[in-house]
Amino acid sequence: MMRKLLFILISLNFLSLVPCVHATNSPSLCGIDSTKEERKVYELPPEVKEVEFRKKGELFIDRLTMLLRNKYQKQINTMQDYVIIDFWVNPKGLVDSVYLIKPKPCPFDSVIGYIKSYDFEGPLYEYYTTEIIKNSYLMRLRFRNNKNANELMFSFYCKDYRKEE
Repeated sequence: MMRKLLFILISLNFLSLVPCVHATNSPSLCGIDSTKEERKVYELPPEVKEVEFRKKGELFIDRLTMLLRNKYQKQINTMQDYVIIDFWVNPKGLVDSVYLIKPKPCPFDSVIGYIKSYDFEGPLYEYYTTEIIKNSYLMRLRFRNNKNANELMFSFYCKDYRKEE
């Protein structure tokens, strides 16, 4: 057992000492940079506060579920396919515009009006940064009725974003 471990360690050490052959102006494949060029620093976007976003999304889904269950129970039971709605949320957390993707026409008339008037009470996405980030987000809401389990199934996610000046 000890010999196998020693053999593996020596092999790994030998592999790290193997010289690399570079063609002119080619990227290094083995990790040794012999060109002495300045390395580029890639900036990552600020980290999103996932817990806050999840809470806002769950509250939105809960309120929408109550509206659907109270007003559209009959239409939900006869629904055959998904309902897909896209909407833009501005940096203040207000919905700017709503687009019905599927089906056309929508069996739930006031759902579009409800989403259009919804307020997320502040920015939809919050970040761990002191910098103020103003983005509008294209959100996709998709729901369907799972007849076997007698439940509504939702998916709610960000499809795209654009920076606001």
